[in-house]
Amino acid sequence: MDFLPGSLLFLLLLGICLIFIQSRRIANLKSGLAEIQTKFGDSEARFAQLSERCETLSAECRTLRNDPPMPSGMRLADFLYRLGSRLGEQVEGFEHARITSAAPLVKIAEMASTSRVVTRKPKLQRLQANLETANAELARLTDHHVGVLTSMVAVIDSLRGTDIEDGAGGKACDEIERCVVAIALEEDEEAYHGGILHEPTKDFQLNLALKDRGRERARAEREGQRQAADMAFSRYKLPPLTSMDKFRALRSFGRRDGFG
Repeated sequence: MDFLPGSLLFLLLLGICLIFIQSRRIANLKSGLAEIQTKFGDSEARFAQLSERCETLSAECRTLRNDPPMPSGMRLADFLYRLGSRLGEQVEGFEHARITSAAPLVKIAEMASTSRVVTRKPKLQRLQANLETANAELARLTDHHVGVLTSMVAVIDSLRGTDIEDGAGGKACDEIERCVVAIALEEDEEAYHGGILHEPTKDFQLNLALKDRGRERARAEREGQRQAADMAFSRYKLPPLTSMDKFRALRSFGRRDGFG
């Protein structure tokens, strides 16, 4: 009889402990579940932000790919210099290949023309044609690359200089504009003063005509005197010496000649 109430008390205490432990587990589970839900909500918000950022970056990449920004002059010059170096290496490779194929091309041409085996002639001719086609293609590429390199050198020099900058020639253009305006003002002032100081009158025009007529008369008189002097001089002028006269003049001075 005494053992039964103690056992019931023990079982009651054990049940209370189990209930307390289970309630703590449930509380911990609810707290963990709430924390998980909070973290999941934060993760969803973070994922939404990252998705929006990815869309923005994708749009920027498409914009840059479709409309890339213009590099600065020095960076463009450096890029063209590296591109020119690569093209120069390609040209060197082309020239090396052409030089290497020169001797085999001569040899295969001779073999194709002098071969006595009928079945070998098509093969040799095909090899010769392939070499000639390859050399022609390399020659075309070499000419193209050399032309591009020549243009690139001029562009690089311009980019590294100051001839194509935004302000290039601005000072000269401003000076031309200033000079044009100044000349226009000078023309207006010259026309104004010319109308005041040199306005022609009837007396001025009469005097000017008389002076012109006097100068013409004096010029005609000088021309007549010159012609008269020329005629007088020509009247007493001796005729030119003939070959015989020159020969006699030489003999009169005792000079030796080839006539003995």
